Amino acid sequence: MMPFHPDLAPAMRNTREKNHGSLAQAKLGARNPAGPAEWDARYAERFAELYKVDDVFRDLVNEELTGDVLTRIQQRLDLS
Repeated sequence: MMPFHPDLAPAMRNTREKNHGSLAQAKLGARNPAGPAEWDARYAERFAELYKVDDVFRDLVNEELTGDVLTRIQQRLDLS
């Protein structure tokens, strides 16, 4: 999660998180053996839903996107 900076406007903090979520989706799509388009068709909507309502999922997405974190994100998507 991005540390709090009092000089950073809330809108900028939100933009950074949304961009990080997009980066996570792109990396997950690139890891999919069937390709990014198949990943998007199958998971993008569920990713967005979880990101909005599940604080634990959102915190996971906003961590450093290592291979282990990406695997955990994909496992959460597969379970839901």
